[in-house]
Amino acid sequence: KQIKMLSQFRHSILKKSLMTPSVSRLFGFDSQGSEFVQNAQEQEEQQAPNEPPKQEKSFHNTLDLEEKLMNLSYFEKIFKAFEYGVKEVMVPNRGRDHFNINSIIGLTSFHHIKELYFRMQQSPEGAEICEQKLRITDEVYPKEYLLSLPQETLGYKLGEFLSMNDLSLNVPPVEGLDDIDLAYTIQRMNEIRLLLHVILGYDYSFEAQTALKWLELVQLKLPGTAIAALTGPIFTPPNTWGELVGNKMKHGVSQGEKMKFVLHVKYENFIEKPIEEIRSFMNVQSYVHYQLFQSDSLLQE
Repeated sequence: KQIKMLSQFRHSILKKSLMTPSVSRLFGFDSQGSEFVQNAQEQEEQQAPNEPPKQEKSFHNTLDLEEKLMNLSYFEKIFKAFEYGVKEVMVPNRGRDHFNINSIIGLTSFHHIKELYFRMQQSPEGAEICEQKLRITDEVYPKEYLLSLPQETLGYKLGEFLSMNDLSLNVPPVEGLDDIDLAYTIQRMNEIRLLLHVILGYDYSFEAQTALKWLELVQLKLPGTAIAALTGPIFTPPNTWGELVGNKMKHGVSQGEKMKFVLHVKYENFIEKPIEEIRSFMNVQSYVHYQLFQSDSLLQE
C-alpha cells in the first residue's frame, strides 16, 4: 500500500506541474511525465559513436555460419564441390566474393581444417579466439571508426586499405562443414586475410594475392590453398610475372616460414596500436623492407 501511495504521489506532483523538468528526472520521469528510460549504456554509446561494439562469448556471432552447416556424405561433398567449381569457372567471382572457393575448401579439406582447429587450441590466444568466436566484419569495425584512429595504427592502415581498394571486411560464410568450430576456423582465416595484406605491406593486386596464397600454403597446408598458389603464376600477366616469381612469392614463402602462426594472433588487441607492434610480435618483415634488404644484399655481393 505504501509503494502504491508513493507512486500515486509522484504522478500527482508531475500532473500539477509543481516540479521543473530537471527535478522530475530525479524521480525517474522526463519533462512530459513519462518514464525516463535512457540508461547509462545508451549514453556511453552516444558519447563514443566510433567505439566498436564489444565481442560476445556466445554463438550469436556465428549465426550466419550455423545457417550454412551441412551434414553431407562423402560423395555428396564431392558432387557439391564439383558444382561450386563449375560455377567458379563459368561465372568467376571478383574482389572479396570468394564464396565458391571458400565452400570448395570446406567441402574437400575437412581433415586439414580439423588439424588447424586442434593447432589453434594448443595456443592460449588461439583457444581464446575459438571460445569467443571473434569476428572481423564491417559491423564490428566500421570504416569510419578505423579511419578515426591515429595514422600509425593498424586500424587506420586497414581503414585506408579498405577505402583505397573499395573493399569490405565482410566475407560470405563457408559451406560444406557440419561442425561450428571447424566452420569458424576457416572463416577466421578468411576474415583476417585483408589484415595480413596490410601487415605484410601488400597491395591488392593479383600478384599480391598470389604471394599471400603462398604464405598461407606454408602456414596452413590446405589443398585448396595449394591449388590457388600453384595456379596463380599461370594466370599472372607476362609483364608482372617476373616481379611475382622473383620478389613477392619469395617474400610470401620466407615470411610464412618464420612468422608466428597466423591463427594464434588476436588481431583485435592491435587495432589501436602502431602497426610496427604487431609486425614485431608476429616476426614479420614488410614487403618494402624486404625489398630494401634484398637490394642491400645484392650491392654487398
